[in-house]
Amino acid sequence: MWPIFQDADRIIGYNSLGFDVPVLRPYLNFPFAKLPHLDIMYKVKDVFGRRIPMDAIAKETLDREKTDIGLNAVFYWQKGDKSSLEKLQKYCEADVLITRDIYDFVLKNNHLLFKDKWNTLRKVELDFSYPKETLEKQEGLF
Repeated sequence: MWPIFQDADRIIGYNSLGFDVPVLRPYLNFPFAKLPHLDIMYKVKDVFGRRIPMDAIAKETLDREKTDIGLNAVFYWQKGDKSSLEKLQKYCEADVLITRDIYDFVLKNNHLLFKDKWNTLRKVELDFSYPKETLEKQEGLF
């Protein structure tokens, strides 16, 4: 699985730099954090000024909800029995699908939606396109 990450143009996640990368670091023999990441949560924070939970975005943008809460994922891992690990797998797979769908939505619509703590629907304009490559000015003879 790791070569897939190493060959990726971009790794997409939601709080992946704050959670997934630190959790995976002990299991990797390469600098995972240095690979090209697009962390949706931090993109939203850069524009809106604060972090917004993925569930709040999924509810309003996709009309879907997360299947569980992140703290339970840690609990399932620590418990380690077959049933808990199956719950963890389902939770992680569902989160991946929601993350993918949020990313795809922004690619198509250049925004996402969520309700703030006052229950006001907010729209955050985002651009997930790849940065444009700039060519260095070449030296000329004249």
